[in-house]
Amino acid sequence: MGAGLLLTAPVLAGCGLQPLYGRKRSGGSTLGELQTIRILPIGDRPGQMLHNALRNEMNPRGQPLDPRYALDVELVVSKEEIGVRKDETATRANLRLEANYTLTRLEDEVRMTYGTAKSIVSYNIVDSEFGTYAAEEDAQERGILQLAQQMRLRLAAYFERLVGGAASP
Repeated sequence: MGAGLLLTAPVLAGCGLQPLYGRKRSGGSTLGELQTIRILPIGDRPGQMLHNALRNEMNPRGQPLDPRYALDVELVVSKEEIGVRKDETATRANLRLEANYTLTRLEDEVRMTYGTAKSIVSYNIVDSEFGTYAAEEDAQERGILQLAQQMRLRLAAYFERLVGGAASP
């Protein structure tokens, strides 16, 4: 088994794969670029939660002191009841979260990239009003974390392509 790993190491090294968040030959890193993004405030409570999740995903130390980019996000949350009993009461619901984002370079106000991240999370509607509220809150937290992770990955991939010359502002 150890010999197999030793034989595959040179093959993987030559295939062009490299870590997304590691140091580049140029000396910079995708993670370093993510840490220069100021996340603009997002309205209402789910927006605040997304703002904090994005900050934790991209720069756990907080907002950058000298940001190079600004991330503007618009969050839309909707609910759809999907499981229905014979008495027409819902037993299950989908929570849809959609975040439209734009990354702008601050020095010249050039829009660098934009996109939409989406998440659909389900939860049970139970007889207890508090139980349903808690389930919906948990679903919202899971959905917001999924959005933040999607956006971090998309922005990291954008910076990776930008450094490689495959993307342009």
